[in-house]
Amino acid sequence: DERDELLRQRFLVEARQVKLLSELQSIYPIQEEGDGFAIRGLDLPYNYEAKDDEVVSSALGYVTHLMLMLSKYLQIPLRYQLVYSASRSAVRDRVAPGRETPSPTSNIYPLYRRGVDNARFVTAIEFLQANVRQVLTVRGVHYDEKAHMLKNLNELFKSEIIPELM
Repeated sequence: DERDELLRQRFLVEARQVKLLSELQSIYPIQEEGDGFAIRGLDLPYNYEAKDDEVVSSALGYVTHLMLMLSKYLQIPLRYQLVYSASRSAVRDRVAPGRETPSPTSNIYPLYRRGVDNARFVTAIEFLQANVRQVLTVRGVHYDEKAHMLKNLNELFKSEIIPELM
């Protein structure tokens, strides 16, 4: 019957999503480290200035790629467009208030500090966190405003891969 087929297809899609998320978790392992968390062994402390710029921007590049893949696999469009370019990734605000003569980069916020206005870097982090919040909210996972971005992402993995523990 048609209803049974629909339920079967839904089950297969959800099973595939769990498998893909499990693979993502193995590609981008998240661990608690010292004063923050690490992704693929790169520290991402609470205070981004506490670590070398290249380490932080590389870790944020990993988070950017992880978020792009989560968005794709879970079919969740992101509010802020992520521009993956490894340690030079960025966030684009597609609905930023227009200016009379906008520059091509006026709505692009870098996820790296070197050679960039710190306010734009901070804004990029806020936009990335908003995307994390959005994915967790859509999937019904509690987003802790005070927790580290990677801790929240780890909670998503736990909830999606081993839901009975949540």
